[in-house]
Amino acid sequence: SSLTNPDEHSYQLVIKAWSKCVRKLDPCDSDEIEHASRMCRQFLQEAVDNLLADRIMYNQVLAASRYNAKEAEHIFQKMKVEEIADYSSYVFLLRAYEQCSQPNLFEHAEKAEKIILQMGIEAGDDRMKLP
Repeated sequence: SSLTNPDEHSYQLVIKAWSKCVRKLDPCDSDEIEHASRMCRQFLQEAVDNLLADRIMYNQVLAASRYNAKEAEHIFQKMKVEEIADYSSYVFLLRAYEQCSQPNLFEHAEKAEKIILQMGIEAGDDRMKLP
């Protein structure tokens, strides 16, 4: 057979396709958003299991977690452990905090503030000191 197992590029594309669904869906379509987001995570896990996961895939899944701050935090922490978080990763996490709804507005605003401080510290800005 001329077919091969999915490679890195294949996983990037399928994750991107599901991630795009989340971005294009109406925020009110929570079931469809949850489904698309879950598919992103599922394919990322497959890529991880096959040692094919990369920063692009993680960032796409992070982008798809824009309505689920807990999920975004979970993915972001994995990226920090793998040392593959980049500027986009921070922005996608901030977007998840910004998109959150009641009753966690203050909690997420404060978490967003801490992420900004963390970005400054990691960039070596001495003015950015955690209070």
